[in-house]
Amino acid sequence: MVKVLVAMACCLVLGNLNGCGLLDEDVTTNIEEKRSGGTTVAIVDDSLAIMLNGRRWEEHAKSCDYWDACDHGLMNLGLFLVNYRKKQRPYWGDTSEISFYFAKGLAYDSTVIFYKENGYYGFWKVSESPDVRKKIKWSDSCAWNDFYTLARPWQNGNVLLKETLGCPYAVLDTATGKVEKLEFTGKNAWLEECDDFTYREGNIICLKAIYAEDYYGVYKYSDGTLSDSLIWQNAHWSEYTTNVLEIRGNMFTINHPTKTNDFQTNALNGFVLHSISPLETPDMPIRMDAGLFVDTVGNAISYSSEDLIVTK
Repeated sequence: MVKVLVAMACCLVLGNLNGCGLLDEDVTTNIEEKRSGGTTVAIVDDSLAIMLNGRRWEEHAKSCDYWDACDHGLMNLGLFLVNYRKKQRPYWGDTSEISFYFAKGLAYDSTVIFYKENGYYGFWKVSESPDVRKKIKWSDSCAWNDFYTLARPWQNGNVLLKETLGCPYAVLDTATGKVEKLEFTGKNAWLEECDDFTYREGNIICLKAIYAEDYYGVYKYSDGTLSDSLIWQNAHWSEYTTNVLEIRGNMFTINHPTKTNDFQTNALNGFVLHSISPLETPDMPIRMDAGLFVDTVGNAISYSSEDLIVTK
């Protein structure tokens, strides 16, 4: 079932003008009664993930329908702790009436960070309620990027924000609410060569892809010093391949080549989850594929709207 709301202007419905109709035309807002299926916010460990769902809304007006630019999103968001290896009832789940955007990844521990349209940020920790903090004070060059901002733990209890508007990396000072662009200068100059990085157990951890003719892999640096590596033989990435590594909470994905050098199917292929500390492949690897968790024999796990229930 879909609820339909009509207003004279979309700014009166949802408080913004992005992608909505003209101020003097009627705007219809459709709100789905059924909640969406789960999307992954962060990977907690070798078997647990934090998932998000909500009720979809979408605006319709003559002008934005014409340009296919009507505003849309999720409301009444829910957060759930699930097992991505064995489908079962969520270990924990809750919903909130607060409207906000999540950053993907962990801010720290089992906690994600969110941002409200009024400029306030907050944290939502598994087993607790959303904790709205203070208003973010953005530097001139940085701004929240609604669907693309990623979160990483950082030094001194702060949060590293990746892919904000105007800043590839920025640091949120959780004591002041101030966000500053992370410059790759001075003691941070070495981070520019990393494919992704975070802060763990008292060290800055940097992951960097290895490109070679007959093998590929990843280097791990701890505070600038090479501390570990993970290598696969008889296959390689093209030197032009990009975005093969991404930190996903306490794990990270590597986009393995589909084929080996002798054109056979690669045993590991696609975006496979790996451990950061220690740097290793789980005994039973899991691949992330379009919202699914897929094991090495092709069994897929996903969580539908009906699967994600409140269990707080």
